[in-house]
Amino acid sequence: MPMSSPSRLRSARPVLLVPAIAALLALAGCAQLQSLTGSGPSDPLAPDGGKLVMTLQGSGTQQFQCASDQKGRWWKFIAPDVKLVDGTGRTVAHQGPDFIFRAGDGSVASARIVNWDKKPENPSNLRDVLFALRAQGKTAGVLTGIRWVSRTEGQGGQPLTRCSASQIGTTLKVPFTATYRLYR
Repeated sequence: MPMSSPSRLRSARPVLLVPAIAALLALAGCAQLQSLTGSGPSDPLAPDGGKLVMTLQGSGTQQFQCASDQKGRWWKFIAPDVKLVDGTGRTVAHQGPDFIFRAGDGSVASARIVNWDKKPENPSNLRDVLFALRAQGKTAGVLTGIRWVSRTEGQGGQPLTRCSASQIGTTLKVPFTATYRLYR
């Protein structure tokens, strides 16, 4: 068998590298697309007939106030304070008091919980919930046409102890993260 010349071997390398580089770029593009479209792990609370528009990562706090009555003291839920970012790290929306979602483009939607999953095994984690949304105001934007948002894979967000008598009226902010999927 004749030996290949060194120049012939060198010319074969680019032919092998081009398909390998193309495959890596395609995989990277799929990962970026998955981040934007939200394809990936299944959503246990996906609404029937809902079309997934985007998946965002939320981080922030769940806010509670120490309350009491004849039965004792507890941390009463007040409001979320959550920043929702896309796969590139760009802030798309914020969820605040009364579960209202506000996008950076001015679009706003009110939300109410319409479904939830079983309590998580870890008591410090939030329960998965499905919000029904209704557009507010006249500004069209990212939230226009969004009918549901599921919040899943929550980590943190729940107080683990009762509040004390000295904490009555004080506010507690519990850090958390979760995945938010927006559906039309």
